[in-house]
Amino acid sequence: MSEGEINALPSHTSADDGSSAEIQPAVQLFLQLMTAHQHRIYGYVLSLVPQSSDADDIMQETTMIMWRKFAEFEKDTDFVSWAIQIARFCVLNYRQKNKRTVYLDEDTLQMIESLSTNPRAGDDDYVNALQQCVKKLVGRDQLIVRLRYGQELSVRNIAERIGRNDPFVYRILSRVHDMLFQCVNRTLRVWES
Repeated sequence: MSEGEINALPSHTSADDGSSAEIQPAVQLFLQLMTAHQHRIYGYVLSLVPQSSDADDIMQETTMIMWRKFAEFEKDTDFVSWAIQIARFCVLNYRQKNKRTVYLDEDTLQMIESLSTNPRAGDDDYVNALQQCVKKLVGRDQLIVRLRYGQELSVRNIAERIGRNDPFVYRILSRVHDMLFQCVNRTLRVWES
């Protein structure tokens, strides 16, 4: 949670003397859950928008809405699933406002949401498998992935750098995402057997 997001949380004071009180249980629980799961929620948002600056804005909006609706969250349910539902609506709202940009189709969105909400027993294995699969990329695919995720360039900047248009870069990224998804799943199946 960024400093701005933390500052957006309401301050709580003691009713007795007006001085600052200990953090109330709801605030403490919210902060604990956000601290533990922010990277997964942010990863979900980042996977659905073209620029990290857009993901930052959406994440901030998501966090504010989550805080406002936190009283509705059922304590013994899955926080990440609840948060990602809110994030999904924020992403859809963003997409509605930015209709000119090419986005992932609904099936891909659902797949990403499923991957984001289902904790993997072997998250470290998943990361290791992903790193191995990325190393297998060659040529233009590797370059575009390195520019997009290593240097965090926008799709437009990548397109300009390689002398192509935005839809071309989106198609390459979509194809590479599919290849990496299949490669990671194959690798994990081999490791599990």
